[in-house]
Amino acid sequence: MGKSALQLAIENEHFEVVKVILDKIPYEKFRDALLLAIYLGHTNIADFIMNHPTYRTHSGGFLDPTHPQAYDDSQFSSDITPLILAAQYNRLQIVHQLLSKGEPQVRLSAYKGLSSEVYIALTYPDPILQAFELSHELRTLAKVEHYFREDYEKLANQLSIFVTRLLDNIRGHEELEILLNKTGRSNEEKYENLARFDLAILYQEKAFVSHSNCQQKLMEKWYENLSAIKNAHLTKRLLFYLAFVICLPFLLLAYYFFPKSKIGSLVCII
Repeated sequence: MGKSALQLAIENEHFEVVKVILDKIPYEKFRDALLLAIYLGHTNIADFIMNHPTYRTHSGGFLDPTHPQAYDDSQFSSDITPLILAAQYNRLQIVHQLLSKGEPQVRLSAYKGLSSEVYIALTYPDPILQAFELSHELRTLAKVEHYFREDYEKLANQLSIFVTRLLDNIRGHEELEILLNKTGRSNEEKYENLARFDLAILYQEKAFVSHSNCQQKLMEKWYENLSAIKNAHLTKRLLFYLAFVICLPFLLLAYYFFPKSKIGSLVCII
């Protein structure tokens, strides 16, 4: 098979020609172009490809190796990544650039390790806080790195399930109280009323908020402040519940117009 115009331009370091061709090819072809530039040690071309809008839009994502059209005309093996090739041929400047830019496949692999339930449970003194923060970070990455969006969302969901399993192992009312009131960093002994519950709402951890243990504690707090209503005459109780029903549409409107506010987040969770 003959060489393409892009391959010839890269091999002969025709930088201006490479720039023109890259604007006219689909992003799937960028993999081969980048690998060829790395293989030949043409750092300026490799750097241009990595900074090209098409490459950056797809976060460097390429077709999955199992895709029938992924590498049918590629001169490189499907298991070769830009970082692996650059390391093999000691392209130190390119390796540094790839790491500083955070090659998506490498970053995803790193997050898979960091999201390990065993690793979090054995490494961090406050695994729930770590899971919350890491899950939030993964969901943010899912919005940016579109090619690996499903992978990042899957990891985030796994962390949410991990947290609920920790809640399943709560032993007694006192332990639940400590867990839900914990605030501050993991090494700080600070507690505020339902601080961890508020944090779960902030990070939109619906599985945590809707867990039976959390809901039980929330109901206790709710009725704790309504003791006067519970002991009130039937007429007063009916008036209170009627007022609540009347206010409910306004809460829904608050969520509609201010979904990221504290009230909006609470309505979303409910």
